[in-house]
Amino acid sequence: MPDTPLQPHGNHYSTFQPPDSHNESDLTITNAEIAQNQYRKHSDRRKSEPPYDPNRRESFDEEDGDPLSLEIPPRTNEKTITWRSLPNKSQLALLTLARLSEPLVQSSLRSYVFYQLKSFDKSLPDSTIAYQAGVIQGTFAAAQLCTAMLWGRMSDQFQSRAFLLLPMTANIGVIIGPLLGGLTSDPVAAYPGLFGGIKWLEAFPYSPPNILSALFLAFASLAVWLGLEETHVAFVHKNDFGIKLSQNVAAIFRRCRGRQQPGNYLPVDAQDPHSPVVEISPTTSKPSKRVAPNYPNRLPFRRIFTYNVICTLISHALLAGGMGTFQSIFYTFLSTPVYDPADFPDTYHPHLPLTFTGGVGLSPRAIGFSMATLGTLGIILQLFFYPIINARLGTVVSWRIFLYSFPVVYTLVPFLSLIPSTTPPPSQKTGLIFWAALTTIIFIFVMGRTFAAPAAQILINNCCPHPTVLGTVHGIGQSASAAARTVGPALGGWVYGVGLEKGVVGATFWVLAGVAGLSCFASNFVKDGDGHEIRLDGDDEAEAEAEEANRGFR
Repeated sequence: MPDTPLQPHGNHYSTFQPPDSHNESDLTITNAEIAQNQYRKHSDRRKSEPPYDPNRRESFDEEDGDPLSLEIPPRTNEKTITWRSLPNKSQLALLTLARLSEPLVQSSLRSYVFYQLKSFDKSLPDSTIAYQAGVIQGTFAAAQLCTAMLWGRMSDQFQSRAFLLLPMTANIGVIIGPLLGGLTSDPVAAYPGLFGGIKWLEAFPYSPPNILSALFLAFASLAVWLGLEETHVAFVHKNDFGIKLSQNVAAIFRRCRGRQQPGNYLPVDAQDPHSPVVEISPTTSKPSKRVAPNYPNRLPFRRIFTYNVICTLISHALLAGGMGTFQSIFYTFLSTPVYDPADFPDTYHPHLPLTFTGGVGLSPRAIGFSMATLGTLGIILQLFFYPIINARLGTVVSWRIFLYSFPVVYTLVPFLSLIPSTTPPPSQKTGLIFWAALTTIIFIFVMGRTFAAPAAQILINNCCPHPTVLGTVHGIGQSASAAARTVGPALGGWVYGVGLEKGVVGATFWVLAGVAGLSCFASNFVKDGDGHEIRLDGDDEAEAEAEEANRGFR
């Protein structure tokens, strides 16, 4: 059979279809050289066959339908993605502000809650104060527990203003929050030259940080309502009262400042015969956003709980409960007075390694700076180490490895009360050895949290059995986490108080170490899914339609 050259047709190249091949499909390649290799192989394979009748070629083409088509897509210049190239920076800023409010307010409260509760009734023992602090820390998670499933189901139905999880923002909140609480709590005692004699501050010494937290939350809520745009394709074109109000307010400010509309355009009078007439040619509309598959069938709720979903939820709840309880009790431990033999009966004698008591007695200001150090270390790890290690090890492997940081931290924390101090009790712990030990423990905890917490959220997302229940799965995960963080701090505060009374201050932390070990064991049963474990009727067609609609996006 003689060689038949490829015939150009626009951006495609067609070649002869043999009569015994009637089901050829379109092929797409990325290099013209592949097309030539395909043709040569085809030609060599057919050389030993009898020659075909050239006059029948057209009839064969008509019979076979579309000829073998080798589409050569245009080359695109790929650019490195940087922070500056991120789209919708204003929307990302609003999401960051909203995400920042939670850790900022929570960490601010933790730095002084022990002392605020103590100021209500100075006769209460430290064990009672520790239990009360744990209950207060658990109330926030209890509120999440009541609403997480509801928001998850609504997210699947309406996809309305779903928030991104920004781990680095949490670390920023952990920096600002403790500093805010530590520097502004009890200003009369901390700064008597500035605030001494102000009656309402003397009566309510811990009101300034709470007022600032309330103002920050109110500002974040207002900014989200006025500025956050809808993203769902079914609702993006509907009127948003908050967005319209912000646009009207902005227009009023521009008029007050005497500024014209952007671009300095002036209205054209349609009745003026001297006005220029400009004809605008119609352009082909292109979708401005990628189209997600519109799946016709929704996965029933009873089919959500696959083996991998259950294992992932258990591991997530154990991790969240352990971290939430530790952060609540750890702040209380830092505020607990240092062990002073004069405050205990003569019958009590510490016996290492288990029987000892007392905290480190740090002030709210010192706790604020300590926790700011924690947040700073978290940002450094998040920016420079997390992407490299996670890319090399993978999500599941790095998650399993860094889970082992938590049993180590929980086991070692109580021994901070035994480190020698440069000042005698009841003064707070000081000295180079103490601060080096405290910084080391904080660093190990932050390292584990920086790698484990984002990975846990990714695994929750990937274990989802079907895209139509993604919000529901996140809601279930949030509920499991909130339940653990509701019971954990309250129960942990009670156990910590009992430990203080019995002279075993490490009891709560060692129980948490056991829970963290169980979390490490449970992680071995978790696998990284693809978010679409179960296929329903119509899924393939919906994905094909979305892929076709998204042609042209890179």
